[in-house]
Amino acid sequence: MSTEGAELTTTSSEEDRYLHLLQRMRNRPEVTNLRDCFPYNPSVSTIQNTGSLPDTEQDDSFVYIENAERLGNTNWCLCGHCKPMPSIMESICCHDEPAIYANLPTEDGCIIHGDKFKTEFLVKERADWAYKITNFKLQKQPKEDKYMRGLRQATYRSFSVWIYGYLGTGVRKVIPSCAVHAIRDAYPDPNGKYVGFLNAYDYPAEFMIDY
Repeated sequence: MSTEGAELTTTSSEEDRYLHLLQRMRNRPEVTNLRDCFPYNPSVSTIQNTGSLPDTEQDDSFVYIENAERLGNTNWCLCGHCKPMPSIMESICCHDEPAIYANLPTEDGCIIHGDKFKTEFLVKERADWAYKITNFKLQKQPKEDKYMRGLRQATYRSFSVWIYGYLGTGVRKVIPSCAVHAIRDAYPDPNGKYVGFLNAYDYPAEFMIDY
């Protein structure tokens, strides 16, 4: 085997071990039992019955649960564009979060179909600007996989800022499945490998938003 081939095999093996380790860490009881990462927010039907959207300042009053029934399916999806996610906390639809629901293009639509989402988060030039602003010390563009990961990270941050504004240090919000996959499709990983949501206080800063 050539030196180049050996390096590729080693790199692939290291990535597999890395992804496996991250999955094990996410499945730890102290992580899966967190109550502050996956809020149970009212579905669109519940919101309609109450006559108004809850204020985002009232989010803390919601009952936090882990809905294991969401794993491995999209029965919980109300927008029609979510895909099965690897963890419970990532298995949310744009209709689940009031702050996101308030920005839907139509009452029964999906956040990814809004003009704002399309122009701000799916245009590579804008993602590239956001990436360069947050990585201004770089002197050249990194390799394709790292560059695409950087574009996704920058876009996830931009999305969170658009929806929530100021969050504060260490405060992170899960992005709905539909939005995650739309961003992944726009800036795909060459090897099709994605890490997923990581808690801000469990891992190093460079892995904060590493979809």
